[in-house]
Amino acid sequence: MYWVYRSLNFLKIHQLPFPKRIDFSCYIDRNTSTYANLTYHVLNDADAALSVLGAPKSYGIAETYYFIDDTQRKEFGQAFALEALSNPRLSHLRFWTTPDAGGKGIHIAYPFAIEDFLPPLKKISIN
Repeated sequence: MYWVYRSLNFLKIHQLPFPKRIDFSCYIDRNTSTYANLTYHVLNDADAALSVLGAPKSYGIAETYYFIDDTQRKEFGQAFALEALSNPRLSHLRFWTTPDAGGKGIHIAYPFAIEDFLPPLKKISIN
């Protein structure tokens, strides 16, 4: 949150308005924790650090890792999706794809949004 805090502090010092949603890049490197746990902590850190400035608790992840490994990418994406479902503070996510990520001339896919990682909704029948 260091760079996000500094940027918003600059706005505050110069009496400029905050945006309605705070967008930032979020590159999480995981060792032993889950992506869900780390995502939760990153957003809690944002709440704690940025609320001191009076910034809104509304976030968008402008870019983040786009893992080539499908399993890792899904786990990472679902961590953000579940956070968005459980707390309205996260409303936007884009994965950052890398040209030639699958090898020379092979582009893996387009960026994804949070909705791409939400669990399928069950149909509710009303009798």
